[in-house]
Amino acid sequence: MRRNWLAFGLAIAAAVVIGCGSSPDSGSDRDSSGPASVDQAATESASSTPDFSLLSTNGGVVSFGDLRGVVPVGLFFYGGADCDGCEDRLRLLQDSYHRFQQLGAELIAVSTDAPEKTRMTVDRAEIEFPVLSDVDGTVSQSWGVFNVLSNGHAAPAIVLFGPSGNEIARRVSTSADQLPDIEEMLQTFQRSLESATTDPTPTPSADSAGGPAAPVLLGPGVTDFRLPDAINGGEVSLSETIRERNVVLVFYRAFW
Repeated sequence: MRRNWLAFGLAIAAAVVIGCGSSPDSGSDRDSSGPASVDQAATESASSTPDFSLLSTNGGVVSFGDLRGVVPVGLFFYGGADCDGCEDRLRLLQDSYHRFQQLGAELIAVSTDAPEKTRMTVDRAEIEFPVLSDVDGTVSQSWGVFNVLSNGHAAPAIVLFGPSGNEIARRVSTSADQLPDIEEMLQTFQRSLESATTDPTPTPSADSAGGPAAPVLLGPGVTDFRLPDAINGGEVSLSETIRERNVVLVFYRAFW
C-alpha cells in the first residue's frame, strides 16, 4: 500500500544552559576562546554550590556561607555592563527587593566585570542589595557559569536557596531576559518556606551525596512533562533531561 507521509514540526531550543567554560585567567584581559558553548552541558558543575567570600561594591566582604542556611538566598550571576539585559534584571530585582525581604530572603549579585564598572552600574541603578566583584571569574567558574557563552564572563544565572540552605532552583541562560521572572522567584521562595514550616526536617542539598537534585526553573510558558519513550522504552521527563543536557523539542504529527 502506498503511504503518504505528512509531518510538520516546531523546534524550540530550551533556554537553559548548564555548562562549564575554560579556566579563567587572572586580570582583566581574559581568554574568551575556551571550549564552552551553549550546546555543551556539565551536570557536575550544575550541582556545585561552593562557599565564597567576595568584595562588595560598598567596600565590605560578603560571604555566601554566612547567609546560606540562615535565610533564603537568591544569587544572580552576570557578566557585567556588557551583559544583555543584566542591568535591567538588577533594576527589576531592586524594585522588588522589599518583597524578598518580607519573605526573609536576601539577594546577592555576582559580576565578573571590573570593580569600577560594577560600582558604576550599582550607582546608576541604585541597587541596595550586595553586588560582588568576581573579577577573575574564579567563583563563577566554581559554580559552572563562567565562559559558558565563550565571552570570558559569567553567563546570566539565577540560583535560589531555601531557608535550610538547600538549593531549590537553578537556571543558566544565554540572556538575562530568559531568566525566571520576579514572581516566579518569589513563589519559589514562598513554597520553600511553607515546606520548611510543615516539614522541619532539612531537605538535602543538590550536592549532597544521594540527595535529590534541585528543580530547574523552566521559565514562563514552558510546562514540564513526562511522556513514554517510544524508542527506548520507559519515560522521559523534560525537567530531568534539562539537568543533564541542552534540549531541543520537536513537535510533529505523521499521517500515513
